[in-house]
Amino acid sequence: KDGILSLNGWSVTAITEKKVSWMKSGQSTKNSMEWERIEQVDDIEGLRGSWSTSDGLQCDVEGAVCSFREPANTIRLTMKDGLPALNSWRAVAIRGQSISWRKVGKELEWKRA
Repeated sequence: KDGILSLNGWSVTAITEKKVSWMKSGQSTKNSMEWERIEQVDDIEGLRGSWSTSDGLQCDVEGAVCSFREPANTIRLTMKDGLPALNSWRAVAIRGQSISWRKVGKELEWKRA
């Protein structure tokens, strides 16, 4: 609107390469928030914990390391194109009790164990 990005009554006040600052329209600075680009998998708290995958595997994530139980395998999580990645899978939604992963033509769900 009028050249200003807005979303649900919030207006952007500043954009940098790593941060977007928002203010609730017509409000004081008390009603402000910032979005920061996540650069390290370790910073994503929602990935941590024990998971059951929709393809029948069990794994544990701590920091940027995913350890599968059977068959035993450890894989390092990385950031690819701004999304957490596990091999060629990208986490497209991280919720409290589930994570949705996608790669070309396939989907995978993890549920908190």
